[in-house]
Amino acid sequence: MEGRQATLIIGGGIGGLAAAIALRQRDKDPLVFERADDLSKVQVGAGLAIWHNAMRALTQLGLGEQVLAVAPVVTRFEGRTWKGEVLSSWPMKEMRERMGIPSVGISRPDLYEMLVDAVPSECIRTSAQCTGFEQDEDGVTARFADGSTAHGAVLIGADGLDSTIRTQLLGQSEPRVAGYAVWRAQVQVEAELAEPGDFVTIWGPGQRFVYYFVRKDLLYWLAVRNIDPDDKDDSARIRDDLHERYRGWVRPVQEIIAATPPEAIFRTDVRDRAPVDRWGEGRATLLGDAAHPMTFNVGQGAGMALEDGLVLARCLHDESDPVQALRTYESERMERTAGMVNLAWRMGALGRWKNPAACAVRNQMMKRFSGKALESHERDMAVHV
Repeated sequence: MEGRQATLIIGGGIGGLAAAIALRQRDKDPLVFERADDLSKVQVGAGLAIWHNAMRALTQLGLGEQVLAVAPVVTRFEGRTWKGEVLSSWPMKEMRERMGIPSVGISRPDLYEMLVDAVPSECIRTSAQCTGFEQDEDGVTARFADGSTAHGAVLIGADGLDSTIRTQLLGQSEPRVAGYAVWRAQVQVEAELAEPGDFVTIWGPGQRFVYYFVRKDLLYWLAVRNIDPDDKDDSARIRDDLHERYRGWVRPVQEIIAATPPEAIFRTDVRDRAPVDRWGEGRATLLGDAAHPMTFNVGQGAGMALEDGLVLARCLHDESDPVQALRTYESERMERTAGMVNLAWRMGALGRWKNPAACAVRNQMMKRFSGKALESHERDMAVHV
């Protein structure tokens, strides 16, 4: 498998594994290299919104039934103000009927375990930190920190936001800082606190709160607020600080925070990269967060990576020239993923508004344009790859 015709995938996250599964479905030979020494350390703690397009992609990868066996179907998607006023409410049952497939919430570790199990262990190498690559007319050779190499037909950089492969292809650049952070946790909650099918986003001045279930009895929540560059947490007071910052918010925000053990809460300072007009060169290209890292605001980071994997595999199967196959893949994916990156950035910018008058305008905009937003969302979700 490590021969000249292997597809080398650098990075064993969601996108890298999805690509490996899709390639095997097309009778290709993927070889995944993951820098972590233990795959259980790669994806921890968070939840994922699996919208219709991502659910369709998982079904094409053969994982749809497994996902639905554990992931609650979203039956109510609602936006509210921090005082409880409804800004938007989408008809999820009707959307499911139109799309022919549901949206779900799932724990990131649960999904990741399914992806790992779908890739034979001999196709994955851990403790493999890629330091760069060389290519010629015959193939591409990846170099690793331990001095080893691997040769294949093409190389796919699926190594995340701070991708080594991206740096070699596109040059060194710093990610874009969003100006806000997200505190996340998963918590067991009482049934009366929230309905398993709820997906709720609550908007306040300079901060938001989102919650949805990722298993029948497991709620995932994230608290989002503006930060200064030197803003740090006191780990001993992290839950108390969040509880205070969301004082007075509509139920069940404070109840959810209070039910969460402090050690279950972790913070991420949000970053992405602006879209670019080139992902690859020759026999190398990028996939997932290495190509188009995006903020969480439209719940499409995983969805776009899953789609990438399917399109990449199709192009490598359909094109006899691997170099042309990679360029075809890029041309199919760049406009769609750039649109998601930009939409997510704009939504995050709206969330940063904190002036009361500006927030009132934002709320009225969301009410007025809720129908158009739903139409746009459905068009995006209806895309087949």
